[in-house]
Amino acid sequence: MNIRKENIDELNAVITIELSKADYYTTIDQKLKDYKKKANMPGFRPGMVPMGMIKKMYEKPIAAEEINNILSDKLNGFVKEQNIDLLGSPMIQENSKIDLEVLGDIIVSYDIAVAPSFTVDLSSKDKFNHYQITIDTPLIEKYVEDLTRRYGEMSDSEVSSDKDMLTGKFTEVDAKGNAIEGGIENNSTISIEFIEDKKAQKPLIGLKIGDSTILDPAKVSKGTVDMAAMLNITSEAAEALKSQFSFTVEKIHSMKPAELNQDFFDKLFGKDVVKSEEEFREKLQAELTTMLSRDTEAFLVKEIKETLMKRFDLKLPDQFLRKWLLATNEKLTAQDLEKDYENYANSLRWQLIENNIIKENNVKVEPQDVVAHAKSLIKKQYEQYGIPDIDDSILENSAKDLLKNEEQVKNLYQQMYTEQLTNLYKSTFTLKSKEVTFDEFVNLATGKPSKSRFLENLSNLVKL
Repeated sequence: MNIRKENIDELNAVITIELSKADYYTTIDQKLKDYKKKANMPGFRPGMVPMGMIKKMYEKPIAAEEINNILSDKLNGFVKEQNIDLLGSPMIQENSKIDLEVLGDIIVSYDIAVAPSFTVDLSSKDKFNHYQITIDTPLIEKYVEDLTRRYGEMSDSEVSSDKDMLTGKFTEVDAKGNAIEGGIENNSTISIEFIEDKKAQKPLIGLKIGDSTILDPAKVSKGTVDMAAMLNITSEAAEALKSQFSFTVEKIHSMKPAELNQDFFDKLFGKDVVKSEEEFREKLQAELTTMLSRDTEAFLVKEIKETLMKRFDLKLPDQFLRKWLLATNEKLTAQDLEKDYENYANSLRWQLIENNIIKENNVKVEPQDVVAHAKSLIKKQYEQYGIPDIDDSILENSAKDLLKNEEQVKNLYQQMYTEQLTNLYKSTFTLKSKEVTFDEFVNLATGKPSKSRFLENLSNLVKL
């Protein structure tokens, strides 16, 4: 047996395995003899079936399994022994077919992709802004307003305001405002306060039931998918749509905010956890401090990520990776691959950089750390339901149940590594604390102005 590696370039290589018949046939021969001893066929006494018949029936499948096992073991062993950092997995070359009709010497070649070689040296010379969001009274009042509206009651109104939702009929019209025969018609809703274009929002304010207005559906929806649902058409049709529509109001829905009373406090935090408006606002300030500090840390990591990605600009074996992705993902089409490949490649680049940082800085997450983290998350869930003191045995059992889910375990490990890496960055890089308003931070994090609804902003902040 012989194994060799031939480098094509820095990122691509070929591993070739040569097997003589002696390397694999001894085991096959022994298995055939075992089959012969156990074979029970009509016309023959047990164990007396001719070896020729046994070979005819079983030699090929036994040989295929045994040769594949040997090749796999030798390939994996060679990769480990040579410390080859693979990208993807080895792909057998098309011309390396094994002839099971003639079991002789075998030569099999595998294309492999090798991770680029580099080292990330974290240093205090790198400087980043660490933003701190000012949590002032106006911000807390925005939070209060959104929470009271979320838990409020819907009622019908006669005239629309900027906070209302309209139910009505969309009718496709021509340039003169006349209904197009056979055009699109659908009954749906418009939430005025969620319309980002203020000019498009204005004509919808002050309408009464039965009133109509001409509008562009793209300007009163949140993108193509939302517009398609609003008009009951396909996303493709919505993408190509250029028509104006008449919208006739059938109902006007207003939200009456919830009152700041004990019932409202209990719904949010559990019975008697908060007992006054003062305690309520203090609780919200503490929540905002926690939530927004997570966002500022995530934004810090995002800026560090972007800096390191630009610095290393890692080259990848793109041709191999495209071929490997198509071969290992049955549902992936070549068209979809081309559309998403750059996102995949950038994700892989960051994974390589992050893995290098983890290795070079000996960052570890032990199983007991994951259990402790799981218990901490479960404890917080109980606290949200107004149960601050929970027996540790309950947390332990709940954590064990959670850790039975492989996907959950993977997510917990990722959370723990992210936390440790964030702490590493904060202790290594030079960070300049910089205070900003919430609106300024939203603009930094999203590239867009802050939205009118505070809670909607929270769901659209930092995307890593």
